[in-house]
Amino acid sequence: RYPNLKLISSLGAGVEHLVTDTEIPAHIPLVRVVEDRLTGGMTEYIVLHVLRRHRWLDEIEANQRASIWEWLPPRDTPSTTVGILGLGALGVAAAQALRAVGFKVAGWSRTPKQIDGVECFHGPDQLKSFLGRCAHVVCLLPLTPETTGLLNKEAFAAMPRGSHLINAGRG
Repeated sequence: RYPNLKLISSLGAGVEHLVTDTEIPAHIPLVRVVEDRLTGGMTEYIVLHVLRRHRWLDEIEANQRASIWEWLPPRDTPSTTVGILGLGALGVAAAQALRAVGFKVAGWSRTPKQIDGVECFHGPDQLKSFLGRCAHVVCLLPLTPETTGLLNKEAFAAMPRGSHLINAGRG
């Protein structure tokens, strides 16, 4: 339908709707535009939900509704590891923000990465080792053939008892 189409630019984080569109010719390049407000908004979302779980907010709110005034011991932030699945622009920004709050941060990606202050893991062979150290795991993976089914029974079994998954990605 668009004979002069040379490139498709996506402002959103997910492109699976474009990749699976059979009307888009395979030879047309697809690029993702990194936009500061999208990155900032996603970083805020991730920090919010990590802190929500880390500081027992769901339990506190449930107790308030039930008129239960039970003290819940605070967790120690510097000894808590937050894991980031997906170390693209969004994952790196989230990792930096979580480090600024005081968490230890680990990251996993399909390919090797080096990020200051982040313990980096890569590839399927290092996934269980990565998951096994994380109290909170944030998924920022795209939906691709390589990520489909990555979070499965074995992956969840590798996570420590009581850990949390925050799925902010599509994979």
